Amino acid sequence: MKSTENLKIDSLGRCDPEQAFEFASHYLVAGLTSPGRVRKELDGRAFWVSRGEGAYLWDLKGNKYVDLNAGHGAALVGHSHPAIRLALRKGIEMGILCGQETMLPALVAQRICELVPCAERVRLVFTGTEATQLAIRIARGFTGKWKIVKFEGHYHGYNEPLQFNFQPPLDQAGPREAPAVRVETSGAIPENAKYVSVLPWNDLGLLEDLLKREAEQTAAVIMEPINLNCGGLMPRPGYLEGVRALTRQYNVLLVFDEVLSGFRTGPDLAQGYLGVTPDLCTLGKALGGGLPIAAVAGRKDVMEALAPVGKVVNSGTYYGQVLVMHAARAFLDLAKNPYNWAHQQVIGKRLYDGLTSLFARYQAGHILPVGNRFGMFFGLEEPVWEYRQAAKVDKELELRFYKAAFNHGVYFMHSWHHGYSWAHTEQDVDDALNGIEASLRDATGKS
Repeated sequence: MKSTENLKIDSLGRCDPEQAFEFASHYLVAGLTSPGRVRKELDGRAFWVSRGEGAYLWDLKGNKYVDLNAGHGAALVGHSHPAIRLALRKGIEMGILCGQETMLPALVAQRICELVPCAERVRLVFTGTEATQLAIRIARGFTGKWKIVKFEGHYHGYNEPLQFNFQPPLDQAGPREAPAVRVETSGAIPENAKYVSVLPWNDLGLLEDLLKREAEQTAAVIMEPINLNCGGLMPRPGYLEGVRALTRQYNVLLVFDEVLSGFRTGPDLAQGYLGVTPDLCTLGKALGGGLPIAAVAGRKDVMEALAPVGKVVNSGTYYGQVLVMHAARAFLDLAKNPYNWAHQQVIGKRLYDGLTSLFARYQAGHILPVGNRFGMFFGLEEPVWEYRQAAKVDKELELRFYKAAFNHGVYFMHSWHHGYSWAHTEQDVDDALNGIEASLRDATGKS
């Protein structure tokens, strides 16, 4: 085992980033806990954080950044929210229990059923990947069918049934009308591709044609109702209503993956905001106030395909773990408070008006806001409705911008979607916009 004597960490969690990377590389693969933390804008290194508070992050050197990633959406309440800290103290006092039933999961599920239109029964798990995988297993168990329809650019986690066509290179994507089914990771079973049909999103005619041919083999259609993993793409008018009608007509379940879209537009999620109710949905990210929790929720008859009522088995020692349940319950209380949504609208208007003005001034492209998340489409001016359009962003300009943002005190993740938290203030937004303007000036070379 390597010695740690060369790594000096002070009481605020600060240390030398080069030493931190060297140390971590001795014990973690590539020195990281997730490959998604490789940062192109930092020349392939991770962004190392010493702490977070409210709307801010501090790096290992103590530099402060306005956070416009918000834990990929998990930190909707901000970092270290007082209600979440209080909830964790309650959990510690209760005993940090796992492997036991307490009343907490039922109380969390009750709140989910009160807020989420499709939720009649709930199964709580830990990660979005786990939730989407379970939703597909439920759909297959309930219908007795095996095929799944998913969409290009819609990310549902790296699970075996769904790790296809999240970000296919355009030169390998195949024809738009019949995309090539492409696995996103080595080590997956190639034969699983025969159980997946992939389509472009927002094209109702192609979905109808597919279901006419394959409905007898198709268990479910799964989608992000708002495609935030491509930057916040919205359904075309009438599209979701059409999908809902087709899935009912052909006896296929409709699954909304709301791991990311959940709690962006309001307490009733995208399905409430858009007025279309699926058979099943998945939740995650924001649900735990920063702690790991996810859920599958849906129609009572469909959910009761799960054991011990039905034959679809799903179990876990840590399901219902009390620290997480207390945090989720606290978050759901916050989500029911109209003040937080009113504050979100005020902050969002200030941020989005400012971003729209800056992108126009520097001719950088356009932004697409939806609730507390937004996409930035560098080099694109026309409306974007599907992955193949979004994938044509100016990647060089985009990368220059993200590199510059670090130098101007604004934290973005080089990804499709960004966002703010309920902890952000108008002053935080103004500080961020100042840094963003300086970053656009550096990236575009325009004054």
